[in-house]
Formats: sequence, structure tokens, C-alpha cells
Amino acid sequence: MSTAIQTTPVPPAVKFRRWRDFALRMARTCYATSRRPNVDWLTGVIDDWFSEFDPETIESIVNWDHSDGDGLCVSDMMTYFLAQYRGWPPLCRACSGWKHRDEECRCEEVEESFYDQWNKQWGDPVECCVRAGLDCAFEQSMGVIGFTAGDLRRMYPEGVPVWITGTDPWDVIGVKAVVPGVGCVPSEPKPNGTFDEIADDVAIWI
Repeated sequence: MSTAIQTTPVPPAVKFRRWRDFALRMARTCYATSRRPNVDWLTGVIDDWFSEFDPETIESIVNWDHSDGDGLCVSDMMTYFLAQYRGWPPLCRACSGWKHRDEECRCEEVEESFYDQWNKQWGDPVECCVRAGLDCAFEQSMGVIGFTAGDLRRMYPEGVPVWITGTDPWDVIGVKAVVPGVGCVPSEPKPNGTFDEIADDVAIWI
């Protein structure tokens, strides 16, 4: 994770352009061999996200979980956006036909399992690409893990731009605990050199 802070104000339109470009590059590069979802579906949904995004809300964005004013934060917007692709869960056995009418209704359990599975398989890749791009182009939040420095270099074969890498040393941040339902608890960060000094196979926190 870079410790660089941009001191020169960046116009919202530039931030938005960077955000969209990053998200699509990540989808095409890091999910190139994915099958369910495949890269065409993923980039199509991400394209839809940015096409439907109201430009007037860009200036209110602080980071993934916070926005200025009374508007929704981006994370809430994403939840509503993905709902249109998710579809509806099936009925449980008791409610799906007369053969199992004597069984107890388990529709709530089936619904929860359906949403969890869909989000992990289909929604998370969309959210991951969009959130990582937002964190780089706007302001860092909790970020996205599971990628390497090499992934970033493959995303930007012309050279990873400084608005992503910064010029200050990146931090080494370990995980000291995992809280169920919350995520990783990071350890104290330690400087580890600039991005150019980090090997391709080093896991990074975007």
C-alpha cells in the first residue's frame, strides 16, 4: 500500500476517468481466464456501472464508504446496482411443488444461500475492480487484497502511473488477526521501498 498523498487537487473528471480505466484494466487483466463470470460479462457490467453513474455525484465522493452531503456512498450504490443482475432465488423444496408440501418452509435459508453464492461468484469481481480503482483514483479506504505488483504492471504495460504508485516508499502490512464478518486486522505498517523496487510476485494492498 502506498503512503503517497497527492497534494495537487485533481479535477473530478480526471479522477472519474482514471477510476473507470483502472477498473476495466483490472477486469481484463486479472480476470482474463475467468469463466464464471467471463471477462466479457465482467467488463460489460463494469461498463454499465460507469455509464449509469451520475456525474453530478462525483464531487461528493470521499472514498468507498463515505460521501459528502446526504447522498449514498459508493458501496451502497454498488449494492443497489448489482441487484439488477442478481435475479431471484428459487423456492425451497416445500414451496416449489406438491411433492414436498409436508416439509418445513426453508425459503429464507435458500434465499440467503443464493445471495451469498451469487455475490461471491459474480458480484465480488465487479465490486473488487470498481473499489480498487476508486481507492487509487480518489482516496484509500480499506482497499482490496489478493493481487500482486505484477498484476498492476500487467494492467499498465506502458508503465504504472504515479497516481497509483506514488513516489514514497510502500508499506509492508501484515495481518495480525481475522475478525469473522469484518475482515483482516492489519499490523503496524513498515516502509518497504518504492513500487519500482517491489518484485512482481509480492502481494499488494490496493
